[in-house]
Amino acid sequence: MVAEVPSLLREAVAAEGTPEIPIPAVETGAHGHALLVQIAQCLKERSAGLFDLTHFPLTLDDHTLIDRTPRRGRVRGWSRGYLPCQAETTGVRGLWRVRYRNGYKRAFDTIEIVDVPAVLRAPREDIDTSLTRFDELLRDDG
Repeated sequence: MVAEVPSLLREAVAAEGTPEIPIPAVETGAHGHALLVQIAQCLKERSAGLFDLTHFPLTLDDHTLIDRTPRRGRVRGWSRGYLPCQAETTGVRGLWRVRYRNGYKRAFDTIEIVDVPAVLRAPREDIDTSLTRFDELLRDDG
């Protein structure tokens, strides 16, 4: 079956994580804590969101808080497009960390609230090409 996202990936993602982000009571990083509260609100409202951590004024404590709070998930995917990136689930359902690299440097560090990030989805052109190729193979076999 040709699909934008493999069903096995969707099943793994749906079975992982808790529905809410656990917000720590102690504010170790002021900006990080505020950002986690905003992310928690988006999750509660079930609204998609993209948070580009590259452009937030975050301290090392903020980054540590943001990295540790939702925990790491088990599902990871890589894309080697224009900017290579890694997308991974967190311990919170629907919350992804997506990191784009430019060589050895991190170009963008994002948190995405989405079922599967766009970077892991097959573009329509690739799906159409695969369907055409399968059709050709089936005709050649027949």
